Amino acid sequence: MCAACRTNRNKRELIRVVRLALPKDAPKDTVPALVIDDKGKLNGRGVYVCADVGCIKKLRKIRAVERMLKVQVPETLWEELQCRITTTTNS
Repeated sequence: MCAACRTNRNKRELIRVVRLALPKDAPKDTVPALVIDDKGKLNGRGVYVCADVGCIKKLRKIRAVERMLKVQVPETLWEELQCRITTTTNS
C-alpha cells in the first residue's frame, strides 16, 4: 500500500524506502541510513510509495516517511526518488 495515496498495489509496482538497521555497537547518536530498496530484500523498516510524482510530493508534504520511520529524510533521498520516477516515465 502506498503511504501517500493509500492505494493497494502489487509490491513490484511500488518504490520501497528503507531505514537500515544500525549495528548493536553503534553509538547512541548515530543516525540510521535511508536508502531506496530496488529489490525489496533489504533488512530494516520500510515505507512503500507509488512511482508517481504526485505521490512523492504528497509523501513529502505529509511527512509520512519521517513519521513512519522516525528519522529525518535527507534532501538527497527526495532528489533520488524524483530522478527515478522521471527516468522511469521517460523510458
